Amino acid sequence: MINAQLLCGAGIEETKRNLGSPTGPEAAEALAYLEKCEASGFAHFTPSEHLEHDKRYFRYMSVVGRRPTPYAAPLAPAR
Repeated sequence: MINAQLLCGAGIEETKRNLGSPTGPEAAEALAYLEKCEASGFAHFTPSEHLEHDKRYFRYMSVVGRRPTPYAAPLAPAR
């Protein structure tokens, strides 16, 4: 399943509205996952706060000279 923060780029309520429309079993599964995340404390998520957190994190990591995380690393050249 996709990370809830990536799923909710438009915000929680907008995402729930979109997933709640009849779009197929994947949307129903994603909506159930999102509701489970909300019940465990994700309800206060906002895209703008997440973006600001990421900006601070990557700025810090660039200052200390470390590669932030594996997913932020450059891709290896294709063979």
